[in-house]
Amino acid sequence: MSFSSIAWLALTALLLSAESSFSAAGETVTIWGFASKCLTAPGGVGVKVVLSRCINGLTGQQWEVRGKAFVNDGSCLDVEGGSTQQGARVVVSTCQQQRGSQEWRVSGRAIVGWQERCLDVEGARPDDGTPVIMWRCHGESNQWWQLAYGK
Repeated sequence: MSFSSIAWLALTALLLSAESSFSAAGETVTIWGFASKCLTAPGGVGVKVVLSRCINGLTGQQWEVRGKAFVNDGSCLDVEGGSTQQGARVVVSTCQQQRGSQEWRVSGRAIVGWQERCLDVEGARPDDGTPVIMWRCHGESNQWWQLAYGK
């Protein structure tokens, strides 16, 4: 087992204890996961969220925790159009209170949202620019995420 695999297991073990709401409202986090890459909002309302190489301090990878929402540069992580379809794209959109498609929770290694579906790296492709979608929670590594506080 490689060092990175051991490090990944050690870090994700911290999330396995219980399902949780976000513990530090107002804190900024980087959300990294599959292939050690980050959840990235390339910029602008309506833009699809993708997986990309983590870059320290990159605005598109800084997510403020606000209640049950993840906010990037003033826009909320959302399911495109509030879709209930399997495979719906994840985007950033104008924040709206009490909009279910903008509410998230951590459950073990997964980030669970709208319709009890998980954030998922489409097709388990590790390439930069791979879309992040909503998919039935299955526990595979393309649905594993880690919140890195204070990044």
